[in-house]
Amino acid sequence: LRATRLGERTIEAYRRDLMRFVEAVAAESSESHAGCSLLEGVTPEEVAAYLRAHFREPGRPGDRRVWSVRTAHRVRAILHAFFAWAHRAGLVPANPVSEVQLPRVERARPRVVPAAAIDQLFAYLERRIEELSRTDPRRAALYILDAAVLRLLDRLA
Repeated sequence: LRATRLGERTIEAYRRDLMRFVEAVAAESSESHAGCSLLEGVTPEEVAAYLRAHFREPGRPGDRRVWSVRTAHRVRAILHAFFAWAHRAGLVPANPVSEVQLPRVERARPRVVPAAAIDQLFAYLERRIEELSRTDPRRAALYILDAAVLRLLDRLA
């Protein structure tokens, strides 16, 4: 991680996430990793169970688990990067995180602004432009805003 351009706080957060995972796997599977290192014995099922144990299910408001789905995706990405490095270094036979899927993050649908609201905005801008004197710098700023919004709307149409 030090070779990357990540900030110190980001590196510390990643380290904490990795250590929590290692501690959880070590606590849960002391016997299942007999004969191999803890890293070598990590299975996709263990990774999935760890992530499931921590993230809230979308659409279940009473769920008291700590992570949002976005946080679970971030932790999965950290684990995936770590195990990819461990695989390249020959420390693990395969990346167990590659097989783990998480629910998709629901994105809010874009809201459609009614044409009447857009007309109101332009009417307001035009009134303000007319109210300000020609030497007032705010007039120029509003004029530029008016023109920029018009151009944007032209491109969207």
